[in-house]
Amino acid sequence: MTRLGTHQAVFAWMIAGLSLLFMAFNLQDNAAVQSWWQQLVTKWRAQLIK
Repeated sequence: MTRLGTHQAVFAWMIAGLSLLFMAFNLQDNAAVQSWWQQLVTKWRAQLIK
């Protein structure tokens, strides 16, 4: 497995885990948390693509 492939797999697992936590705490109702989450995901994506 290439290094990039590993990073993508780790990223996918992190997103899956965080999404589950997100749903468990039902934070989707909170606009501030949602925008913070959006920024975090965007930052991770930018790092991966770089």
